[in-house]
Amino acid sequence: MHLFALAPGEDLQAEAFYIRHFPALVSAAIARFAIAEDEAEELADTVLLSSLRHLPAIDDVQTWLLGALTSALARQGSEP
Repeated sequence: MHLFALAPGEDLQAEAFYIRHFPALVSAAIARFAIAEDEAEELADTVLLSSLRHLPAIDDVQTWLLGALTSALARQGSEP
């Protein structure tokens, strides 16, 4: 598990967000897309880091995260 590098005061909130959502994203990636655990963890890191930039505009965090996970996997599949 990786931790975010944020400004002082923001890191505790980001860490709590990460801890709350990381396991579900990893599980979803493994179950829905049959990818290896290490790849699922890297993908979850990427999605969670991206979500921090968009968080103020996200209404439904869980739905956004799953959509971002799906999009990230689609982008990976289209790369050479």
